[in-house]
Amino acid sequence: MKKFYYLMAFGLFGLSNLNAQYQYSDPVQPDISHLGNAVNTLQQRFNNNTKRLQNAVNDIQKQINQLDISYEKKQYVLGNLSNRVQSINSKRYDYSSNNVTESIINYLYDSVKKDLKN
Repeated sequence: MKKFYYLMAFGLFGLSNLNAQYQYSDPVQPDISHLGNAVNTLQQRFNNNTKRLQNAVNDIQKQINQLDISYEKKQYVLGNLSNRVQSINSKRYDYSSNNVTESIINYLYDSVKKDLKN
């Protein structure tokens, strides 16, 4: 008899309480209208920064080729530059960041200056 009262009490109070906690309601729709603008902005930054980086590499190569140094020294410096560019390309940098791009460009210029001193 006790089991019957227990089941009956659980049935009256427990299930009705359970249903109240898990009532279905329509999901809240997030506002994603600004995501398109954010993605476009990041893509534009990425495109601009990769162009800046390519222009910097081209400029460095042009400057090296215009230097009045031996052919061997030019080949040494250009080879090191090529290795550094390949190393950079093999890593995953956030080119949508101006700071990251600027750091890479500065690294390339500084490393070439160091190579020229050796």
